[in-house]
Amino acid sequence: MGPETSFSPGVLFTDFAVVSALLLAGQLLRARLQWLREWLIPSALIGGALALAFGPNGFGWLPLSDRVRAYPELLVVLIFAALPFGSALGGWGRMKREVGEMFCHVTFGIFAQYGWGMLLAMLALGVLWNLPSGFGFVLGIGFWGGPGTTAAAASGFEAYGWHDALTLGLTAWMIGVLVSIFVGTLLLNIQARRGRLVFSGTASGAAADSEIPRVAVGWKTISGQSMESLTLHTALVASVALAGWLGAERLRELWSGPSIPAFGLALITGFLLRPVLRAAGADPYVDRATIRSISGAATDYLIVVGMAAIEAPRVVEYAAPLAALLAFGVLLSLFQALVLGPRMFERNWFEKSILVFGMNTGTLAQGIMLLRIADPEMRSNALGIYGIVDLAIKPITLGMVVVGPVLIGSGYALPFAAACSALAFAPLLAARAAGWWKSGGRER
Repeated sequence: MGPETSFSPGVLFTDFAVVSALLLAGQLLRARLQWLREWLIPSALIGGALALAFGPNGFGWLPLSDRVRAYPELLVVLIFAALPFGSALGGWGRMKREVGEMFCHVTFGIFAQYGWGMLLAMLALGVLWNLPSGFGFVLGIGFWGGPGTTAAAASGFEAYGWHDALTLGLTAWMIGVLVSIFVGTLLLNIQARRGRLVFSGTASGAAADSEIPRVAVGWKTISGQSMESLTLHTALVASVALAGWLGAERLRELWSGPSIPAFGLALITGFLLRPVLRAAGADPYVDRATIRSISGAATDYLIVVGMAAIEAPRVVEYAAPLAALLAFGVLLSLFQALVLGPRMFERNWFEKSILVFGMNTGTLAQGIMLLRIADPEMRSNALGIYGIVDLAIKPITLGMVVVGPVLIGSGYALPFAAACSALAFAPLLAARAAGWWKSGGRER
């Protein structure tokens, strides 16, 4: 990527228009090519592939600015701001169980990627190749973490003389994103052909959009003389997102330690505002279907800009052991989704598992993309449940990035790996103790 583009309203408008055109191109290609429908490839993913190939990180033919890498974070905040108003999470008793199940499922993946990845590198791969002690840590920072986590961990490793963590971590992240897209789409197709995608409409996905029954995307809740109903709902979502964004900015100014992400604060703000609207008698003005449409549109744009922002880093001499490490990571993520998922989630196990699979191998954007295919209207509440859990796991993930490089660089790599590996079993035992574990997985 070349020099950073100076930001202006024109740049924002051009990026928005180009991404919109890519979404339209994706829809046209999907309508014309039946195999895209048969493989459940959404129009946004097609548009994202075009953005990746012809955008600033590809051939550079599209007039997309390098600012697209900043847009995913903003769109994620909008999506989470809409969740409290677009879904019915049910009573606290049920939600408490779903949050607990998700917490156990996610924390298993975190500890297993870091711990088991390091043990594999030190006890097996290290026998075949001369590897640094922190090599196995790359699986966690690349797959579960991402560019930000990789950069933070790499700075810690550089203090101890290892300078390849950044390149390896970014390589792992890039490969993980591709795995999440293609393997995740394959899993979705398998489930669709078994008739298990209960939220996605047609089982095969091959039906043309013109053949799908038309339903209302929302209902007008106020008179058009005062304000367009869509404007009201967009303003509500944007206001909640703004509160989360400004709150996160303020927290970073007041405290230099680990901060709550903006999308987490937006989710909390929405949950707090919802009973206030109900008490004020304003709840009837909020149409759940309209909110879901706004959230869905933001997700479509997120998929395109998220793929446009992918950068291909330089691969160094660790290609063979890195391939073995990442192959293990893919198998581990598949095991977590397909074996542990139906045993740990009482309701909508596949929708929740595919969301976590996307994050285990790629980023939150890839997880949302896969969930969007399985659950276009977000009726499973998987994303809302994860949003709550994300606040609880932040200390764990941040602790890994801060403490891990220090212990590894100080010669405690094996004890650290052993501790993380043992902790991977803790959430499984906790799920069993709480009565959430099912010895035989259910179909749904």
